[in-house]
Amino acid sequence: MLISPITCHTVIDALLRAGVVPMFANIDLASGNIDVGRLSRNELGQARAIVTTNLYGNPDAVEDLSRMARSSNLLLIEDCAHVLHTRVGAKEIGSFGDVSIFSFKKHFDLPGGVVCVRETAAAAKLELCIASESIRPNGQEEILRYSQLQLANATGPDFALKVSGLYRNLRFSQSLKENQETPKASNSVTQAAFIRTLPTTATLLHMRANVHHWSANIRERKFTADNLIARCPLRFKGSKLATEVIHLAVPFTSPKCEVIIAGLRARGVPTYFLYSPPMNRAFRSRVPSNGLDEDRINEWYQDILPVLPQHSQQFLEVIEDLAPFDPGHACHGIKDRQLVASVAKTGSSIS
Repeated sequence: MLISPITCHTVIDALLRAGVVPMFANIDLASGNIDVGRLSRNELGQARAIVTTNLYGNPDAVEDLSRMARSSNLLLIEDCAHVLHTRVGAKEIGSFGDVSIFSFKKHFDLPGGVVCVRETAAAAKLELCIASESIRPNGQEEILRYSQLQLANATGPDFALKVSGLYRNLRFSQSLKENQETPKASNSVTQAAFIRTLPTTATLLHMRANVHHWSANIRERKFTADNLIARCPLRFKGSKLATEVIHLAVPFTSPKCEVIIAGLRARGVPTYFLYSPPMNRAFRSRVPSNGLDEDRINEWYQDILPVLPQHSQQFLEVIEDLAPFDPGHACHGIKDRQLVASVAKTGSSIS
């Protein structure tokens, strides 16, 4: 399964647990997604599917990937966890693939998500699988995810993944035993599984109540992200493919990103996931990475700085304090001349 190495470790872990071997593809430096120009016939011939990432809301080259998938008889799976509302051509991201997966958590701060499947038979099979085997996320799950991150930072990703896998195997075995001990319902879904769907129903009802604010929410997020791009002196990493895009996190790049991140953290301002190290390094012992341009991947993740739009003002203040730039230096998107004048006082530069 072809996928960018700049993605969440849970995606790769899920593929491995399903018995699928990921094949990391080279990345496009403008977006962090798959570089379609570097996909070889050999790679396409070995794969059974292509997974998009749409990193930070930047769309993959989905029109090209869709054509490649059809010509090579591959599934196209769209990971839309970072996508709020993005178009390529006349179509929205999420409408190109055989399967599209959306996240509630990242956009609505609610558990769960939606899986959209093009074929009816495949959708029915997936629905039965989810109903009979899934375990509802809860507060404990969120704590465990945080604990796994801290363990990975302290001991390395391989050990943390082993501990996580051991826990999940034990938890799945316990859930399976509970289901086997529960009488079957007439529709082949266990009563225990039915009970676990109730929080999902509540989530969907809660989302429906907010649908009336959806258009205003999209406009507000787009305005905030576009304003940040226009005012920030750092180089913006954006896809040129989108006809309309709203970034979950706005990606900039700077060789001084560690200094900027430290300044943000000192003010209590978070950045979004940095995906460091990239998955070709995090899973080096379990996933082959033949033919990868690792220098290109390193260049991306070492300098990347994804900023949540809601923290744009604090971010710009940190840039002004810690990383002023030379007003004569050509950087992307400098339109706010008052900002140019204020940060130019120190006379140093940033790229």
